[in-house]
Order: sequence, then structure tokens, then C-alpha cells
Amino acid sequence: MRPPTAQAWLLAELLATGLARRRRENADAWSWLESLPWSRAGGRRDQRVLDEVHRADVAAALDRAWPDATEALKAIQAEELPVTPAGWRSLAERLRARQVLKLPALLHHKTAAAVFAPHSKAAWTAQRKGRLGSTELTSDGVLRLRPGPDLHLRRGDHVLAAAEVAELTGELVLTERAVRAGVHLEGATTAVLTVENLGAYIDLEPPAGWTVVWLPGWNMPLVEWLLAELQHVPAVHFGDLDPEGVQIVRHLRKVRPDTHWFIPSFWAEHSATRGQPGTWPCDALVDGTPEWVRDLVARGLWLEQEALVVDERLSAELVQFLAFEAQQGAVADIPESASRQR
Repeated sequence: MRPPTAQAWLLAELLATGLARRRRENADAWSWLESLPWSRAGGRRDQRVLDEVHRADVAAALDRAWPDATEALKAIQAEELPVTPAGWRSLAERLRARQVLKLPALLHHKTAAAVFAPHSKAAWTAQRKGRLGSTELTSDGVLRLRPGPDLHLRRGDHVLAAAEVAELTGELVLTERAVRAGVHLEGATTAVLTVENLGAYIDLEPPAGWTVVWLPGWNMPLVEWLLAELQHVPAVHFGDLDPEGVQIVRHLRKVRPDTHWFIPSFWAEHSATRGQPGTWPCDALVDGTPEWVRDLVARGLWLEQEALVVDERLSAELVQFLAFEAQQGAVADIPESASRQR
């Protein structure tokens, strides 16, 4: 039962209460009501009063415009709600709240919104969350990785070689629900390489024994879980050279303070031909950042990582970089002001 027009609401309010009020949501239909002989001006400029002589005419017009109006108005007035679209929405909210449902332990947040809110993209209010009981909302993200040869998946007593699964399926994909159900990663890997962009993640050739993980922008919960699972191995991040990329590194270092930021030395060769114009914060980079990167910032240029993955030097430089970082034994902080600017 959904009224098709603002005109129908004006007729419904006029018929049910004897008085229609002009509001933002019916402003376009107000002149239409004024042009009809069924109402007269009220005590205020934003009011129209029903002319009782024309009550039957209003009822007939409402029935044509909104066939379910009689039933809807009874339901609205039974709840002592205003005969307006806002009252109609409040009625729908109350009816949803009274549903008796047997909910699963986990429910995707959009499924839950479609059940307890007007639609699947509606915001979650505290009142709506209170209807979930013990049910937990999920985002149901997935973690995509290319595991090293000695990693294993364990869930209880069930163990699988991660690399064998990836060989069969192309990569290893772990769902949020699998993680919630108790899946763990075990075994050894030389390093974990998080990669910002999907193309680079798929196409780069990692050093032997490394595990490569796609880090999809700011959707990080499962990546954070992985870094905690493999906290005993070095974590290296390779992303774009832009403010967003810097901010991602900064967030990773909150999760894993020992995260190493990989900036290939031969990337400088691409700055003249592949640099994209973009603004940097004035203090976006850390002490010790290569001078050519500082020059990139001064010139207002950003660099994407994808073009580097076909360079045969990449794998060897990752190995050299990790060895050098291990010798240094320190990770510099990234300033808070390196904020997102895309």
C-alpha cells in the first residue's frame, strides 16, 4: 500500500482530518489543491480546510488516486500518527519492529536492513540494531591472497595446504564467515606483501616463498586479521605513490608497527612519463624518503604502481629491500596529515 502521488496525500489528509497543511514534501502539489473547489483557505496561508459539501468528491478522487487509502488511513490513525508521508513511514517502521522472526547467528548488514529498515541501503539506527538480539551483522568481505608454499589452513582438526588450494582455484580466497568460524593460517612464509591495487596484486611475480595479499582500499578488516595471524613474519606494503597510498601505509603501521614501505628505486624512471597531477599535503612523507620522491611531491605528481609489475627487477629488489630493512631494524612514522585526497 503505497500512495502514488503527493496529491493523494493532500486528499487523504484533507479527508481524514478536515485540514491539509503545506509542507516541503507536498509543495509542488499545493497549487493543484488550491485550484480545486473542494477546499477553502484556512486560518493560515499554509492551510486548506475541507468544504464538507464536497466530502464525497474528495473521497472519490482519493479512491481513484490511491485505491488502498481507506485501509492505510485506518492503520495510520489507529497508531495515532499524522496522515502524512512521515506518518506512513513511521507506521511501516513500527510494523517491521513487530515482526517475529527467527534470525540466524550471522546476517549480512544489507539483508538485515532490508528486513528491519525501509530498504537494504538504509542507515542503521540504535533502535533498529536493538531488534537484532544476539544476531551479529557482517560485511562478508573476502580476502584474496597468493600464498607461499609452506602455509596451511586449519579449522579444528582439518588442515589443507594453502598453496594446493590456490593452485586449483587460481588464488586462495578466505571469507569473513570462514574467519569467524575459526579458520587459521599456520606455517612459514618469507614475508607478507600487501598490494594496494588488484592488477598489481594479480600480475606481479613475487620472490620465492613470499605471500602476496590484495589490500582493497580501506576495506581492511580481513587484511588486519591476516597480519595478526602472520605476525611472526615480515610485513611489506607496496602501493601507489599518492596521498591515499601514504595514508594506507600509515593505517597498516597502526596494525603492524613493523610494516615496511616498499618504494622501488627504479620507480624514479617512470616519473617523467607516468606522473599524474595531484596535490600532496606539505608534510606527507617521512624522513629518509628518497629525494626523487620528495621532488615528485614538490612537482605535484602521483605515481600508480601497476606499470612496475612487468619490470623484471621488481622481485630481486623486493628481496634486497627486505634484507636492508632487516639490517636497519626501524620503521619511521608517517604524519597524520598525509590524509586522503582522492
